[in-house]
Amino acid sequence: MEILGLEVPLWVSLTTIILSLLYWYGTSTFNTFKKMGVPYQPAYIPFVGHMIELMTTSMSDHQEKYAKKFPGKVYGMFQGRTPVLKVADAEPVVEEDSISDNSIVSTTSDHWKHVRTILAPTFTSGKLKQMYPVIQRCSQRFVKHLKSTEGAPIAIKDYASGYTMDVIASTAFGMDLDVQETTDHEFIYHAKKFFGLPTDDRIITRIKSFFNILSSFLLSKAIRNFLGLFVDMSFSGLETLNYLEGLAHAVLDQNKDQIERKNLDYSRFNQKGCDANAAIFISAGYETTASTLQFFFYLMAVHPDIQNKLYSSILEVADEKGECSYEELKKLEYLDWCIDETMRIFPIGTRLERVASRDITIKGVKIPKGMTINMSIYNMHRDSDYWTDPNTFNPDRFAPENQTDIQQYAFIPFGSGGRKCIASRLALLEMKVVIIKSLTEFRYEACADTPKLRELTFQDLAIGLLTPASPTCFCRTKRIRIICRLL
Repeated sequence: MEILGLEVPLWVSLTTIILSLLYWYGTSTFNTFKKMGVPYQPAYIPFVGHMIELMTTSMSDHQEKYAKKFPGKVYGMFQGRTPVLKVADAEPVVEEDSISDNSIVSTTSDHWKHVRTILAPTFTSGKLKQMYPVIQRCSQRFVKHLKSTEGAPIAIKDYASGYTMDVIASTAFGMDLDVQETTDHEFIYHAKKFFGLPTDDRIITRIKSFFNILSSFLLSKAIRNFLGLFVDMSFSGLETLNYLEGLAHAVLDQNKDQIERKNLDYSRFNQKGCDANAAIFISAGYETTASTLQFFFYLMAVHPDIQNKLYSSILEVADEKGECSYEELKKLEYLDWCIDETMRIFPIGTRLERVASRDITIKGVKIPKGMTINMSIYNMHRDSDYWTDPNTFNPDRFAPENQTDIQQYAFIPFGSGGRKCIASRLALLEMKVVIIKSLTEFRYEACADTPKLRELTFQDLAIGLLTPASPTCFCRTKRIRIICRLL
């Protein structure tokens, strides 16, 4: 083939054409935000966009960096070639009814309502009250294992993970495993795989986990579905999905009578729905709750005055063994504030993804149907426009008299609106029980290895969960109780 008087081999011409078409397709969406009139971070690498930065930078650092670069709180970036509107403004959260879920347990329209109606009976006050003695039993195991450390500095996350896994195995799936003692059970193996966590320390396992996560961002749904005809493209792996499906069916069977009374089609809850059910239990009750507990006990260790105030309020309700009735938990208002403030400073889910279900205009920005919207929870929780001295741990900011109207939208650790995490009450319950039990037994203290609050650095855990770059170590000491009485 002759081009401009030069003889060019046919294969070179075809290769050039194919590469040009691939480059055009891989970058064809990179002018989306320019057309919308939205400030954005330019992308240049076809098919990749900003994924290299997103996969190598912690989400907290990423959000802080672009909050400074885009003070308007709305800007655009690209996950692969997919345009993603980043929002760190609390006001659009009010419009969330126009945005549908795009998370790992996503469903849409009527099917989402159907699935939620099926799952809802699992988290009623009555069901949580039935779970309460089981959760208390798990908290007793937590205390027993902490006592075995004999006052040495501890990385609390390991113990918190064992506790939350124990709770989920017992309450959600009916397995009394004591996984705080047994660390090699298949339930633990599959729960870790579900989050994309490496199941062992081999390099090949960690590399496979990384590329599993990367492919979920870079490949479109259509491509993943096509490749799924030939190979397993699921995030967790078919083995884990099948295992969770079996466990989820057991949960559904417990609610079968209630489902049929509401004239719901039990058969519609297929494998995807079962996976979603298991996902809700594991995501709300295991990793996210364990990480929140880690940060909670860390904050108690570095703020002994607040720990003492909380301890005193607990003594007004719980007995010397750290036990109280399910109804009495409502009296522990200061405990609620401490947990909320922990989740504000350290939101485990640093972002919340949604997809516009219709064309919508928010604050003058026209968002087309189908656009991915990424709400920057970490930034909203630490924004001085919404919070006074946002980097200071101050539970009293959640006292009713200190809250402002906008803060109900700027504080979304479990999401918001109709798609708020359905298992949030379970997560809060298991946190409250173990906090009450452990604080009546121990006093948490900082040690030489305990970092200061402003010195903490973070890394993304698999799918973007907030976790310290290094374990938060501190000491626990036996609490000395002096009881005085009149003769």
